[in-house]
Amino acid sequence: MQLLKFFRLSLTFYKSFALASIAITGFCIFLIRKHGLGAFSTVFGFKIIGSIVIFYFIANYKKKEFYYYRNHGLSSNLLWIIAESIDLSLFFLGISLGLKWK
Repeated sequence: MQLLKFFRLSLTFYKSFALASIAITGFCIFLIRKHGLGAFSTVFGFKIIGSIVIFYFIANYKKKEFYYYRNHGLSSNLLWIIAESIDLSLFFLGISLGLKWK
């Protein structure tokens, strides 16, 4: 599979829930800036719970769309690994920048 096609399909999948995920990340950054790094474990737990809720919603709501990705050679597990990697990278980047610019 072409690398560009792989990234495009992965980003298309991530865009289906990116708004909710980025909203949760933004709220977590707000909490970290307000309460400091001592609240990180609580905020990280909130992020994980939010990701689990999004996972179940997308897995049930977009069940048939996974066939599209499978036809292009991407398994649902690979899609979730890539999407959660992007999401957690944005989370940690946002937390670090939020603490830096406090």
